[in-house]
Amino acid sequence: MNMLSQPARYADPGLSHRVRDAVFAACLTPEATAGPAPGNAMAVPALALEAQLKKPGTSPLEPEETALLLKWLNRIRNSPSPGVRDDLE
Repeated sequence: MNMLSQPARYADPGLSHRVRDAVFAACLTPEATAGPAPGNAMAVPALALEAQLKKPGTSPLEPEETALLLKWLNRIRNSPSPGVRDDLE
């Protein structure tokens, strides 16, 4: 919606396609093939966004911002979800 209401802020014509692809990947990629930590519901979306950010020339962020976001996504992907306990079976 922001791209329609504020086109000057979103001059990259490929942004909507990358966002769409990231959302599809997050929704359609099975967790078992992505390799997230067990019980981590946020790992697949984090992995999909991380993959998009690592593609050359696709990030609208500054390199420092991208590096920080990648660090956070890696932490999310490799840690169990809050409230999930491995000892409950």
